[in-house]
Amino acid sequence: MPDTVDVGHFFQDEGTYYFGKASLADLEALIDMRITYLQAELGALDAQAEAETRHQLRPFFERHVDLDLLIYVARCDGRIVGSVFLMLYEHPPRPDRPMGRHGVVYNVVTVEAHRGQGIATNLVQMLLIAGRSLGLDDISLHATAQGKPIYKRLGFVEDACDRMVYKFT
Repeated sequence: MPDTVDVGHFFQDEGTYYFGKASLADLEALIDMRITYLQAELGALDAQAEAETRHQLRPFFERHVDLDLLIYVARCDGRIVGSVFLMLYEHPPRPDRPMGRHGVVYNVVTVEAHRGQGIATNLVQMLLIAGRSLGLDDISLHATAQGKPIYKRLGFVEDACDRMVYKFT
């Protein structure tokens, strides 16, 4: 797997955003980003649900990061302000997936104060570069209404399951 996919950095009034691959050294920030995503998707989590989720996320990340889970992040002033997860799956090959390799996108989220700066778009582009270099047949995701136009601009198309899928062929 690639250690880093270099898409450089760009400047905004708030500072410079640096994009790269996360590691287990970022564990606490990754847990925070997952909670941020879940709150945006599900609404406020009660204290018990958040605590249980945080407790389960630590061993999940420890089992999967850099094995079958790639995480790309945007950093500003040393803090993670955006993330995207790519979970890798291998299936028996078939005509529409000749390599038998598929990725699923999770946790596309940007901290509220940094939204509208193109962070999520850049992170998804990094993920697409990584997916192509890993020989994936495709990458799919479930898009929110807010995210659908972004994914369509990047080349994702809706399939019969109402998923968005980016085809490399």
